[in-house]
Amino acid sequence: MRTTFGKRRFVTAVIPLFLLAATGAACSDFNTNRVVPDRKTTVGEDLYGILCDRVAAQVLREDLNGSSFSAICHKSPGPNGTYADDVDQTRLPPLDESLKDVNGQPVPLQKQKEWRDYAMARIHAMVRRRASLIAAFDATFPNDRIAVVDEKNEDATKTCNIIPDDKAGDRGKLTQQLSDMLGKLQALYNDGTIPRTTQAVARVMDDIRATDPNANATRDGLAQFESRRGYKPDIIEQGAMRPVVAYPQLRNLSNAALRLLSWDSDPYALNAPRYGDGKRIPVPGPAHAQFAKMLEVTHEELRTFAPEPWSPAPTSMTDAAGRPILSRPRTTLEVVNYLLTMQDPIYAQNDGGAPPDAPLYLVTRDSRGYSSVTPDGFGMFTPDAKDPKLPAIDFLGRLQTKDGKPAPSPFPAVDGTDAPARDQYGRALAAAGGAQIYGTMDTSQTFANALMKNLPPLIDPDVSKKHETLMDAIAGLEVLMGARDNGYKTVREYAPDPKQIDDWKVTHPGEPIPPGLGSSKVAVNYDAYHRESAALLDLMWALGTIAGDPTGDDVLSLAQKLVTEKLPTVARLTGTGLAVKAIADKHPEADIPEKSTLWDEIHDVLVKIAQDTQVDPQTGNRLLEDMLNVLADPSLGLPKIEDLGTLFSNQMKYSDLISYDRDNLSAMTNNGLPWVLPYNLTTKRVEEPRTPVDRSKPDSGLNRSLFQRFAQLVTDAHNVTVCNSDGAVVHAKGTLIGDTDIPINILGIFTGKPLKECSFTKIDDAATFFLDSIVHKADLYVRYDDARLGINVLGLRLSPATVSVFEKSSAIRGFWQSSDPFSDNSIEGTDSGSRTFLPTPRFLTRLQFFDFATPDTKNATTARFIKDLFGRFDANKNRMNPHTGTQLCKERVIPDPCIGDAGRANACQPGPNPSPDGMIHHLRDCEEGQWLDQRDDNTLFITENFRFFELIKPLLLPFTKRNREDIFIDLMTALNKHWQSSKGTAAECVNGFCTKDGASSYEALLSEQFVSDLLPAVRDILSTLKKNVTVPRCTSINPTTHKCAATENADGFKVLVDGTRILLDPALAKARNITNRDGSKEGLRNDGTKNPQVTPMYLVLQALNKFDQSFADWSATHPNDNRLELWRRARSQLVDQFLTVNGTGANSVFANRVTPPLLPKLIQLFREQLLAHCPDTFATNSSTACAWAKNEMTQKLGDVTSGPLFGSILDVTEAVRQDANARSELAKFLLYMTNPNSVNEARKTMLTTLVDFPQLLADDSLAPLIRTLSEGAASSLVDAQGNIVQTGVVDAVTALLARLSGRAFTAEGVEHCGRELDPNQVLTLALQNLVKPMPAKDGKVPQTPLEVIIDAIAEVNRVAPDDFASKLQGPDYGTMMKEMSEFMLDKQRGLEQFYEIIRQGTVGLPN
Repeated sequence: MRTTFGKRRFVTAVIPLFLLAATGAACSDFNTNRVVPDRKTTVGEDLYGILCDRVAAQVLREDLNGSSFSAICHKSPGPNGTYADDVDQTRLPPLDESLKDVNGQPVPLQKQKEWRDYAMARIHAMVRRRASLIAAFDATFPNDRIAVVDEKNEDATKTCNIIPDDKAGDRGKLTQQLSDMLGKLQALYNDGTIPRTTQAVARVMDDIRATDPNANATRDGLAQFESRRGYKPDIIEQGAMRPVVAYPQLRNLSNAALRLLSWDSDPYALNAPRYGDGKRIPVPGPAHAQFAKMLEVTHEELRTFAPEPWSPAPTSMTDAAGRPILSRPRTTLEVVNYLLTMQDPIYAQNDGGAPPDAPLYLVTRDSRGYSSVTPDGFGMFTPDAKDPKLPAIDFLGRLQTKDGKPAPSPFPAVDGTDAPARDQYGRALAAAGGAQIYGTMDTSQTFANALMKNLPPLIDPDVSKKHETLMDAIAGLEVLMGARDNGYKTVREYAPDPKQIDDWKVTHPGEPIPPGLGSSKVAVNYDAYHRESAALLDLMWALGTIAGDPTGDDVLSLAQKLVTEKLPTVARLTGTGLAVKAIADKHPEADIPEKSTLWDEIHDVLVKIAQDTQVDPQTGNRLLEDMLNVLADPSLGLPKIEDLGTLFSNQMKYSDLISYDRDNLSAMTNNGLPWVLPYNLTTKRVEEPRTPVDRSKPDSGLNRSLFQRFAQLVTDAHNVTVCNSDGAVVHAKGTLIGDTDIPINILGIFTGKPLKECSFTKIDDAATFFLDSIVHKADLYVRYDDARLGINVLGLRLSPATVSVFEKSSAIRGFWQSSDPFSDNSIEGTDSGSRTFLPTPRFLTRLQFFDFATPDTKNATTARFIKDLFGRFDANKNRMNPHTGTQLCKERVIPDPCIGDAGRANACQPGPNPSPDGMIHHLRDCEEGQWLDQRDDNTLFITENFRFFELIKPLLLPFTKRNREDIFIDLMTALNKHWQSSKGTAAECVNGFCTKDGASSYEALLSEQFVSDLLPAVRDILSTLKKNVTVPRCTSINPTTHKCAATENADGFKVLVDGTRILLDPALAKARNITNRDGSKEGLRNDGTKNPQVTPMYLVLQALNKFDQSFADWSATHPNDNRLELWRRARSQLVDQFLTVNGTGANSVFANRVTPPLLPKLIQLFREQLLAHCPDTFATNSSTACAWAKNEMTQKLGDVTSGPLFGSILDVTEAVRQDANARSELAKFLLYMTNPNSVNEARKTMLTTLVDFPQLLADDSLAPLIRTLSEGAASSLVDAQGNIVQTGVVDAVTALLARLSGRAFTAEGVEHCGRELDPNQVLTLALQNLVKPMPAKDGKVPQTPLEVIIDAIAEVNRVAPDDFASKLQGPDYGTMMKEMSEFMLDKQRGLEQFYEIIRQGTVGLPN
């Protein structure tokens, strides 16, 4: 009978120790120089004899010399010796009716007979198992030759040299080395190392055989687990144990871990501290305290473990909106299982043209942890009463068939019931060529397999390569988890532990038991992470808030469609993002102060865009939609969006000073259009800018980029009114009465009113007017009646102002023919009689920045026109050169001369949009140097290069159509405010208008990024959303069924816009009651000030800021521990591993084959959870957030991260991370376990264990076993003086391992094998043999020696050893534990007796 988890998984951990103690106990000769004589028996026969003797002596205590069973346990003498098969009962004393027990009570003959029969049954079980046990022992300890070291060499430095095999003689035999090693074990018996271990393990066995309800359930659970027979192909049935013990560097791994964590970390230390009696004092490893705390917490967590209540597996459906709806949310365990078992054939593929992984099947388990049954196979099983969709199970965990026969094992198994037929993979079939009976999965096609393939690059053991991604990520994670107690100051209470009373009796013998001990809650102190300061939880809160918004599922649905149907577009955008990030990484100079509010102010602008409600009657869109539309749709003015990137790049790259060409003032060809380039004053020729900004010099004067100067100009010209000067004269040319001046004066008869300031023309905002001129919107209204209407001659109006008059008077051409911004851009002809004045930006530029300083004598007409129209008079009544103010200057307010009576007196009209208060605001009086032409000399001319007007026009139109030029200006103002560095002059960087943040340091970076694929990729995704992606949205939910009742289709573009608005709009955030994690509603800006209402975008930004602050705080207190560098490196390497993109443009593909199938499934998983938790949230008519996403996710994560288990595990992990050797050895081991070329199917067993473990945990019958096995993690007990009086299992086992696998060194650091117990690692070789399958006969499933030994122990020690054909039940496990525990603890017949003999026999000998 072969067994599985029930005894095998548990006893597996005990057998090596059991054998070590037993075989060691069998060695009565402690001379390590002895030579094993020529054998007439095998090692297997010897070991069988030892165990047989002990079993028989234990049950037949009345046979004092063993004569009744000796022939059963040992061959008869001679070369052809044989074994007896029956006990010679004639050598046993007869049953005696006068026999009395230890209490003096008579023992009935019937009871004596029962005892005798039981003894016979146990011994006969040994007989039945004799041949297989001997074979198993011989396979474990074969008479092979092994490499041995020269441990007895007098030169300590040569003791680890390998002895050539031809000189090793018998020392080269494994059996000889085993004998020698066992002879050395007296030290471990004498110092208590082995006794402490067997005692600790026996206590766990005692817990299993106890009589409390949990122990009873544990034994029943073990029996049920045995039914998982054949759940895996036999080659991987043993799980990870085989490849682990076969790991070639196991000793290195063990030493690295034990030196760090063990209670006895360096048993071979020179000059070790010693007690007064000379015994060595164990020295704990550097991280033993952290390890002990983790064990303490683990003990309590396991002791109080309670599984989630069982419920049927969730079912899935699709609602009217096509959304995935689960019958209930998945549990955490189900989520993990879903992730690991996601299937796709691509996960089996390999790099370099290697063939895909061969199929590796495993049963899929149902929600109870039992093998699932296919629909075709379900008919052979009895339905379960609780869930008729599942097969019924009996009290032993067996699937119940309708015919009452044992169910076939899913895969071939020793002693398992075979199936009617099996396929090539061993899966059970209902008939030859028929359907499968059980559900299986191909683990080679699971995400777990893909994950393992992606692990090696993330755990490079070579520290110098700096590619320890996972460890680096953990280093950063510690910082992001929040502040800590810095001591065990937080208390977690657990349920009362009655065993505390027993522990007290051990540590305080004879003392009274404190009140409440064992009935009060158990308090565990630990070093907690404080969730309130955890940056990672802030980010989780932000993302949960976004996902939990009623629009959240629409956005997720859109994302799922994109990664499913438009993957190249997503890959392109991702690749572009990585390229943009790579460019940024090349520019460490790009930096602004931590407290800069640049991003806050940009966010303010975005809020205005999102909140603008004006709808364009032509497009039906609001401002945000129209802006994004321009980027998406080539027909809206940007047919090649990369040209826009080139424009922005050039503006940030070059610094030339541009002006007009003195020989071609209007910048036109002889025939008018097209425009020609202005004059480059830097290069002294007509050409576009080409002089790069000198980044090594201050960003000041002309060493500022074109962009920086333009942003300053827009800022300066905002809130600046431009008017004709008081007493202005207009030199009009080309009128019907010829050239004349205004005010008109003809022979003193026809005279006009003197021109008051602002009575001829007024521009309310210079910046706005210029922007409007680009889109044909700027309308230059002539306020003066005689000019606008014509000269008043006897009541008749003659020769009103026309475009032709304006152009001839100013000698500047440049008025648009049409207000349509997308007309052919024609300008009015030289003889145009149009009375609508739509100036081009070039016209305004020359009007504003005409050169009076040089002066320009070639264009005298223009100079006279501009000066006499705009120039003021000085104190001596001399007209000065004209200047336009800036908003830096003092504001001057005057009454509007054209309103009411003043207007009649001054013969002018106010025109459109006069000020309600009748005043003209924002006139400016400037100090020298603050005028526009002084601060922004010729800056407007830079807009005449690189097709600026053509390319910027589509971006401006959404603003200008809505009269929201102010938003665009606000953006320029915000950028200008933070752009210049501290190297700018005081005149340039004026307080209140400039923060000296130095955002200009980003120019080189941005210049490169703009000419990358950034804008084309953005257009690609936006146009795809607009044209090719439709998302069905739920518009209402039935309040009774909680399912979608009505739907609509929205294009992806609409979904994106709605989602963006939710991110940005504080009004929507307020309506949805969006708060910070602490419940406050304000949004914290970088400078510490607050916005009244936080938005989802602010939540994200605040969280990311907290990331930075957390690392800064860490660096301040740990100056030699740069966690930020490690975090960034890990983050970058993870992105490189999973998101690297090959190809460009439409040919973009993710380099990692895992990513394409993974992304949609991850989104699907989250959507299912979201909709299952909050079925009434996600509809367009809903305004209620999903509480699970918004609150519970973060709360539950915080519960985990602030708890003792998480903190203690992270502490131990951090200790490993800090230890370079331990870290490297761990990485090597993981590489071995994930390498397909490793021995003993390491990768396959690792994969199937990883996949099956979450399924296994679903079984609630596992809970009692988990609680019982908590004793294995219990701490060692110390008395009031701090002495260990009872060693915990882990402390005992690690101390034993440290002795067996440890290395000794000389004072010079050279390994000294002569001081080591097992320098040739004989035990490691034996362990490897123990789990190596032995050859099978007749096509049977092969077994390992370990399995044979376990089955024998189980059969010998069960309640009814002669009932060997039946399945083990709970009481059998109790008996097994009792017998093994007594063997370990019995002071008269067990190992304790042997230990005492050793101690007495070695008194006075060196330790």
